[in-house]
Amino acid sequence: MRPSDATDTARQQYSKPKLRALLSVQLFNMLGDGLLTVGLTLIVVNVSQSATALTLLLACSTAAGIVALLGSSIWLDAFNRRRTLIVIDVGRVIAAVLRVAYLVSEQTWLLVLIGITAGISVALYRPAFSAYIGDIAAPDDRHAANALRSTASKLSSIAGPALAGVLANVDAQMAIPILAGLLACVSIAGFTLGPPGMTPERHWRMSGFSTAGFRFVWSHKWVMAIIAQGAIQIGFVSAPITLIVPLWLSDQHASGQYGYAMAIEAVGALTATLLFTRGVRIPATLGMPVLVLQGAVLLVVICGAPTILIYPAYFVLGLAMGIFGTLWISALQATVPAELLGRVLSIDALGNSAFSLVGILITGLALGYLSFGEVSTASLAVLIASVVLAALVPGVLTLGRQHREHNIEP
Repeated sequence: MRPSDATDTARQQYSKPKLRALLSVQLFNMLGDGLLTVGLTLIVVNVSQSATALTLLLACSTAAGIVALLGSSIWLDAFNRRRTLIVIDVGRVIAAVLRVAYLVSEQTWLLVLIGITAGISVALYRPAFSAYIGDIAAPDDRHAANALRSTASKLSSIAGPALAGVLANVDAQMAIPILAGLLACVSIAGFTLGPPGMTPERHWRMSGFSTAGFRFVWSHKWVMAIIAQGAIQIGFVSAPITLIVPLWLSDQHASGQYGYAMAIEAVGALTATLLFTRGVRIPATLGMPVLVLQGAVLLVVICGAPTILIYPAYFVLGLAMGIFGTLWISALQATVPAELLGRVLSIDALGNSAFSLVGILITGLALGYLSFGEVSTASLAVLIASVVLAALVPGVLTLGRQHREHNIEP
């Protein structure tokens, strides 16, 4: 029997209605994240109108997030899941209070504290919450639960910034941190009423605990290959798309279409969620190949196609990422022992965060010398090559199904 089987009884303790209620509460939490990030950027721009202040904020937030994920890859499973998430939400509340203080005092040093607290809270939430779902959801419910979490994240990533923009435009900037803090408090209440999730044994050994997540990834080559592919994809495909598309649309005098494209991407992600929640069985073998569909957006730019085609391309992008993300997280929850799950998810998030920063910097430099089409062509080549190379590793195309079957005793 695989190590995580011992926790399956605890994982099944949450019924579907209660699980959906908890995930619904987290939609508000993620909405607060949108206010926490974009809203703060708008506040800094409007208050200080200083590029130095904005750079300081973003640098502190990014660095703190990466350092936090590096640390959580060592300690995240050392504490009770629910308590960890509540502490993360307390960090959100502190960041909101600090933003109110910044609006009142306009002290630049507060941006350092805000960037650190916000960066840590936002970075740690995803691996901590995904590990929590792995604990409280029954195995048959994980696909649907992970799909709902993914869609909540996508919807809030659009609604949060949009709400922040509306509040900033009506000169209600003080409402942004207050609302973000209230949403974090709603999340704290939701977690307080939820099940505790996994609580580590008191006699765990620090010497073996610290690097166990990294050792697991290293010993499971299919996990390591997908994490590596994901990091490369985030850095050299997703980051270029984020920079290129709005600039290309602006060059085509269609910059207003970008917001609609983001909304349609969310519709694609929602479609993936509906497939999983309606019980449609999507085989794991589609997980990696479906990632190539992200190239639809790049092809529109490469071919200089009519800008209206960016809409179906973003729908396909959202659908593809929704399907892969759900299958991937569900596979990790089914494969990784419960006492290692948080750390392995942190390692995955760490690679994504680090390469996202690198990718944005490289893409920005490349666009100074190359055209949109040339940079998009390079990104498409990286996407296809990374998927093909990862697929060559045994277990990748089935997302570790053979490993799980091999480790379950009859």
